[in-house]
Amino acid sequence: MTSEIVTFGVSLGNSTCCIAVNRNSNIDVVANASGERVTPAVTTFLESEVVTGTAAKQALVRHDRCSITGALRAIDSKANDDLVFPLNLKCHLSHDTKKPKFVLVDGERNQHVTPEEALRHIFTLLKDIASSHSKDDKLPVVIAVPAWVSSGMTSSVYNIANASGFHVIKTISQPSASCLAYDLLNDNKDSKNVLIIHCGGTSIVSSVGEIAGGLLSIKETSLFPDSFWRRYY
Repeated sequence: MTSEIVTFGVSLGNSTCCIAVNRNSNIDVVANASGERVTPAVTTFLESEVVTGTAAKQALVRHDRCSITGALRAIDSKANDDLVFPLNLKCHLSHDTKKPKFVLVDGERNQHVTPEEALRHIFTLLKDIASSHSKDDKLPVVIAVPAWVSSGMTSSVYNIANASGFHVIKTISQPSASCLAYDLLNDNKDSKNVLIIHCGGTSIVSSVGEIAGGLLSIKETSLFPDSFWRRYY
C-alpha cells in the first residue's frame, strides 16, 4: 500500500495569507477555524493573549492601537518610508533601534513588537491549520512571497516559518507561482514576455517576466502602494 504524501503551499501577503494542501497531487485550499480560505495577516497583542487572523481583524475596531497589519513589509522598512502600510494601521512603527518595532498601546500599557514576532504568530496559526490535515509532525511547505520582497525579507520568512513548525522546502515569488499555475513554462519552443498583475489588499504589483527554454526570468517589478487605493477611499 502506497503511503500518502502530504505537502503544503502558503501564499504570504502583506494583508492576507492562505494555505493549500497537496495530497497525492490533489490540491485544495483549506479553510481556517472560521471557515475562511483566506486568513487576514493581522495580529492583536492583548495583555493576556495574542489573537491572530480573522479574530484579530474583527478586533481592529476596539484594539486598533495594539493590532499589527502589514508586518511583512515592515521587516525591511526604513524611517523615511511613507505609504507602505495598510490604511488601517494605527500603531506607530519605531526605527529607534537596529530593527524596526511596532509600538503597541493597550490602555496604559505599551509594548514593542518586531515585525518578525508578528509574522511568527501568523505562521503558527497556519501551522495549526496544516497540522489538522496531516498526521506527520514534519510539515513540508513551499512559500510564495510577493515580488517586491527582498532577499533579506525572504530569508526572514524562511527562518520564521521553520521556527513555527514548518519544514520549508523552497520560497518562490508570487509571479513565478502564477506562471507555474497556468503551465506557462512548458512551451520550450518560443520565447515570450508575460505581464503578471497582483491586486492585493493594500497594493497592486505588476511584474514583467521572460519565458525562454522552460525558464522564467523576472525582468521588472513595480509596486503601487496605498497611494493607489487612496484615490478610491
